Amino acid sequence: MKKTVKTEIQEERPEYWVRGALTGFGFEVMKRNPSFTRVFHTSDKDQAKKVLEDFKKFGKTEFEPVLKWTPQYLRLSEKHYAPVYLVRNEYELYKIALDVVKNRHEEGWFHFDSETNYDEITEKEIEAISNSKLKEQAIKMRLRFLDEKKSIKENLDTKKYLDYALENNDGKAAWQFMRERQGYEYESYQLNAFSNDNL
Repeated sequence: MKKTVKTEIQEERPEYWVRGALTGFGFEVMKRNPSFTRVFHTSDKDQAKKVLEDFKKFGKTEFEPVLKWTPQYLRLSEKHYAPVYLVRNEYELYKIALDVVKNRHEEGWFHFDSETNYDEITEKEIEAISNSKLKEQAIKMRLRFLDEKKSIKENLDTKKYLDYALENNDGKAAWQFMRERQGYEYESYQLNAFSNDNL
């Protein structure tokens, strides 16, 4: 049995709500139960709103989803070139993401440090310093330590998507991993509606 991986921060939400799909394809009716589950996926925004009302009232819908996807392009911003992929639906996006993440993993792109480069200075130690300039320096060192510790934790939290994607050949987890690392050097991307003008 596969492990489940949470793909969003758990936050206060109503039982049902509509959002634009994280893949950029259409709209999703989501349910909180207690993690977030997609219960309906459609390319029609008005239909998504009607379906939302059905789920709020009855917990189900009789609508059949409209699945008329607008093709998109995914442009990666790598060091020496910017490959572009035509993506016709979210399943193609997941397949591309899995291939990209696997290749980058094999090439040694990803590093996950578990220890900070700074020594921890405790608040008690700072309080014991009488020299004001030294105390100020110690406070700055503690803040650097805490910032780096937080960054390491966030980085390791992101690693679970990579591990899950590789262990289970899971394109959805691979796409989530790419989304989490959007701010890393050479790992940004653009996912936009396709037209000849913007390629």
